Amino acid sequence: MKFAGPGKSIRVRLLLWYALVLVVAVGGFAGALYFQVRQDRLRAIDARLEAGATYLAATVRGLPPHELERRPSRERGFDAPRRPEDDRFGRPPPGDAPDGRRARREFGPPRRPPGPPGGPTDRPFSGPPAERLQALTELPGSLLDDPREPAHDAPYFVVWRADGSVLAESARPEPVERPIRFLQGAGDPPGFRWRADLRESLLLGPRGTLILVGKPAGRELGELRTFAWQIAGSGLIVLAVGLAGAWFISRSIAQPIAAISNTASEISATNLTRRIETTGIDQELYGLATVLNNTFARLEAAFERQSRFTSDASHELRTPLAVIRAHAELALSKPRSAEEYRETLSACLKATSRMATLVDGLLVLARSDAGRLDAQFSHVDWTGVIEDVVDQYRPQAEAAGIALSAQLDQPAAVSGDATLLARVSSNLLSNALRYTPAGGHVRVALARENGSAVLSVEDTGCGIPREDQGKVFERFFRADKARSRALGGYGLGLAICKSLVEAHRGTIGFTSTPNRGTRFEVRLPLVSETRAAQSPAAGYLPPPSAGSDASGSGPTEA
Repeated sequence: MKFAGPGKSIRVRLLLWYALVLVVAVGGFAGALYFQVRQDRLRAIDARLEAGATYLAATVRGLPPHELERRPSRERGFDAPRRPEDDRFGRPPPGDAPDGRRARREFGPPRRPPGPPGGPTDRPFSGPPAERLQALTELPGSLLDDPREPAHDAPYFVVWRADGSVLAESARPEPVERPIRFLQGAGDPPGFRWRADLRESLLLGPRGTLILVGKPAGRELGELRTFAWQIAGSGLIVLAVGLAGAWFISRSIAQPIAAISNTASEISATNLTRRIETTGIDQELYGLATVLNNTFARLEAAFERQSRFTSDASHELRTPLAVIRAHAELALSKPRSAEEYRETLSACLKATSRMATLVDGLLVLARSDAGRLDAQFSHVDWTGVIEDVVDQYRPQAEAAGIALSAQLDQPAAVSGDATLLARVSSNLLSNALRYTPAGGHVRVALARENGSAVLSVEDTGCGIPREDQGKVFERFFRADKARSRALGGYGLGLAICKSLVEAHRGTIGFTSTPNRGTRFEVRLPLVSETRAAQSPAAGYLPPPSAGSDASGSGPTEA
């Protein structure tokens, strides 16, 4: 058993879809923006580091080869032997002079003021070898210095000889060891790496030297994190605004649907007049509301017909029952002769026959409505069926002074039930004779037209009033009720004809002119084979007589 839950709600699914689209769109845009900004910042840092590494490589390239192969002592000259108290880079302890005295010396080229990139201060330092080596103690400010950076974010560098000893270095925030493996070769662009929040550039210099230039990137990474949070916050705001808009849109969509549902739930057998308000409704729902309103209108009309049908049927059944009861009470009121009892029983028999005819007609309509006519379809010679019906009604026509002619020269084989087709022909011919005055004419013809067999029954009777022509196929409808009752009709004949013809996939229609006559026309599809079943019409129809409804139906004409 399935239960309706939030997952089945169109509104919830619409909101989830909006949320998914917004998350993907905003998330994708925010991710792309953050990635682009991060790449730009890193490229800017890498460009500065690459410039510094290239500068150092050019400066190292100007040193004598022997300076790149052994460890010099910067304080005691390039050829001074290393003392035991010197550090691992050949430098004397702080304050020691070459003569053994403790002193502090300032050496190396004077600091050069920062200049624009590509200016004189960015060129490799050229001068005596000692001055070139001392130039490796710092980098030009125009290459790496940024006035926005604090002092602890200043760049640093290390230059290693091929044997792994340090040729030159600057102050750095953390110790750094020479990389064991370095994938770039001589002449390749520098490589880059991360050590914690330190961004470093590695370049293979001349004669196997390895140059590392690095810079703390903590400030940049912090700014990127802040930017990421700002993007995330903006994305959440956009998502919230989008979902709020989607909520209101879905609410505006769901409200008309809820109104349609409420109106439909209020309609019942006792209240069929409610309709869905279509003023101002969305175009997509207007068609649905119109279809439902039309359905409700048809339902109301069907209930009205059913109610009228039940009322009319009850009324028609009450008349013969009243006749039977009246005659029975009269016969029992006092002793009577045999002739009087015979007359009473005859009157009761006639009332019973009329009631049976009415019940039979109601049964045919009920079975037709339910799709259970119990018809035996086969190839039927409709021409023979109509001939039998016409022959049965000739005595009635002669007694009434009506000329009855039949034009049945063309054979017409149709697929159907011979008994039901005989009933259709009998109903139409009975109506035509009943409402045609003496001296009139009734014509019956059967023709073949465009793959159909066409039966026409035309009379010169009183015709049907124009205002009643749209109701002739309704059940219990009679244009002239008083006259119809006098002639013994119930108003079911044409309703039965319509149901039976439609059951045979045919059509029925008429044309009528008041005071000039009526022409009914029935069309059924022809079959290719010519063999037809023997018509049982003669054994089916009761003997026609004036004033009786031989077809089990009543007239509809005026």
